[in-house]
Amino acid sequence: QQQRQRSLSEAAADEATLPWVRVTIAVVIAFLALGFMLYTARSIWLSGISAIGRNPRARGSVWTTAIFSTVLVVLVALVALLVALGVLVLPV
Repeated sequence: QQQRQRSLSEAAADEATLPWVRVTIAVVIAFLALGFMLYTARSIWLSGISAIGRNPRARGSVWTTAIFSTVLVVLVALVALLVALGVLVLPV
């Protein structure tokens, strides 16, 4: 009986600290996702602009590739944000 009550009180203490851990993990995932998105999109667009400077006739294909790559980066960042939301919402 005493063993069970002690384990229940320890479980309650773990439940009290668990949300802070989950929030911290979710915030780290979200910041990493947004940082990845901004850094990658910036490098894609800068390389696209310099490619157009080197070969102006390839403007259409460079813009298409840059837009497609940016869409993929945004999708990856959204998936990471959904994972961060899942860390917060889903039970352990």
